Amino acid sequence: MADHLITISKPIYSRTICIAAILIVFAFAWFSIRWQVGELFADVTGVSAPEASDAAQTAIGLAPASPRGYWLWGSILKTSFDEATLEAAAEKYEEAARRSPSSYRAWTELGRVNEQIGSYENAESAFLKAIELAPEYTIPRWQAGNFYLRRGRVEDAVTQLNAAARHSSPYRVQVFSTAWNVLGQDTGQVEQFLTESGDSKASLAYFYGTINRPNDAIRIWNTIEQDKKAEYAWQVQALARDLMTHRSYRGALEFSRQAGIDPDARPEVISNGDFELPIRVSDRELRFDWSLVRIDGKVDVSSDTSVRHGGRRSLKFSNRGYAKPSYQGLRQAVAVSPGGKYRLSFWVRTENLRSGSLPFIEARDAKSDAVLAATVPFAAETNDWQQLILDFAVPAESDGIYLISGREPCSGECPMTGTFWLDDFSLSRIN
Repeated sequence: MADHLITISKPIYSRTICIAAILIVFAFAWFSIRWQVGELFADVTGVSAPEASDAAQTAIGLAPASPRGYWLWGSILKTSFDEATLEAAAEKYEEAARRSPSSYRAWTELGRVNEQIGSYENAESAFLKAIELAPEYTIPRWQAGNFYLRRGRVEDAVTQLNAAARHSSPYRVQVFSTAWNVLGQDTGQVEQFLTESGDSKASLAYFYGTINRPNDAIRIWNTIEQDKKAEYAWQVQALARDLMTHRSYRGALEFSRQAGIDPDARPEVISNGDFELPIRVSDRELRFDWSLVRIDGKVDVSSDTSVRHGGRRSLKFSNRGYAKPSYQGLRQAVAVSPGGKYRLSFWVRTENLRSGSLPFIEARDAKSDAVLAATVPFAAETNDWQQLILDFAVPAESDGIYLISGREPCSGECPMTGTFWLDDFSLSRIN
């Protein structure tokens, strides 16, 4: 009888175990699916979505142990400027950090929102926790550094922001920009964030160029060891470009020369004034050397070795019925002294030059593009070499001019035919 009972109970026992196992699997699957669905709700819902609050609460209901729903809810509440709502956001971020204690991002966001509500001790603790979790990461140190900077704790800000920028060149520029804006646009304050590394110095010089402080850019750049400057080619090229854009010509000239863009250019000197060297054709760049803009197929510009005033070459312009009102094909930027008085001298020769609108050369202010002075029009018909002289004064607020070709005003079309040559440009100061 006992044996019979044992025989009967064995399949019952096995079925019970199987059912229990199946229930466990279903339970695990159910909670796993709930967790995944809850996190999915949090992950795919944008903070600004109309249903964002409902999605956050649903995510928390489905996956209460997951930090993501709390993170989403905190992010939604943080968009408000209401103090009570921001305090509620801090609570949600604290829940997210508690559920993901090893997430530096959660602690960083907790620090940010605590700063917003004025809970500065809690903010600092959260930032330091984020740094402890990810000491080599940029974001927590960057946020902590900005926090210290806003609190006026400059020494702590220097430590954290320089650590944030240690492995990231773009962040170095951001460090200087932030310090500039927060600390009253004071170079002395900004330079507390400067380190002895060449990259730090190049970044600060570049930053000074972006805000049009050429003297400070040159000062910092020249503290880089000479044999190391080649490592920062893009910064020096950007400095030349940015200062030219700001129309700070003396600073732009220095960096253009060091970058190898205009290696022979000097202040108050016409580069390649005798046209012995080739001229670059450019549709955009204004350089501290001659550049040519292709203005029309009816004008040919070339170097001429058979007709010249001095040296071996001159610059020849051949016109075949050119009729457009503008003749700005030749140009050069020159760095000068603010308020200085100058004399431009050059030579021109013409051959069968005919038009109701003859060409000339003018000097323009770099800052305003205003015409400072223009030569008389080139002599019509055929004439041997003639010297033209142009005196002008530079405005006190400007340190640059540019020379550019032009032509006389004309009502309607005034076709130009014939040839002229230019040679031996020079610039001198007038006492």
